[in-house]
Amino acid sequence: MTPSREAEIIASIGALTGQVAVLPAVLASSPVFRSAAISAAAVGSCQSSQPGQCPGGNSDRFNRVDGLLGGISSAFGALNNAVLGTITSTLNVINTKLGTQIVGGLSKWPSNIADVVNRSQILNILTYISTLHNAYMLSNALTQTLFSAIGNSLAALGIKDTSTNPDGDPLNIGKIVNDVSDDN
Repeated sequence: MTPSREAEIIASIGALTGQVAVLPAVLASSPVFRSAAISAAAVGSCQSSQPGQCPGGNSDRFNRVDGLLGGISSAFGALNNAVLGTITSTLNVINTKLGTQIVGGLSKWPSNIADVVNRSQILNILTYISTLHNAYMLSNALTQTLFSAIGNSLAALGIKDTSTNPDGDPLNIGKIVNDVSDDN
């Protein structure tokens, strides 16, 4: 929402608030409302002090007061509808700016995302990653085991590493292969 549109909406709500605030003063200054209020007070006083003995056709006064109160009620209903119309139009502007609604509301959003993404593809990728990890770990252990077995077999045949021990230790084939591959 642009700042100018927001200011316009706030100003229109403020204008309605100002109009509603002055409504009692306007009604009090109205001769018709004032006359009806005085008549209603007189009828009420008469009915309280002398039930059933009020002179001057009280039913006519009741009808006038009833009509006046019905008019006031209609005016407040129209004012209420105008305010609700303004609020509804503002809400529609906000909803339009937010974009399309999520089907099922916000509570279904995570399941909607999961439905969009193909679950079997995710499972296949996770399986592939764990297979590569297992293959690396097995090949690393297999290489160590193979080179150790070759070194022990050569030691059994009498081929030993005598550079650090005159009696000879089994050859460390893994170190030899690493040294050769690092030199290249």
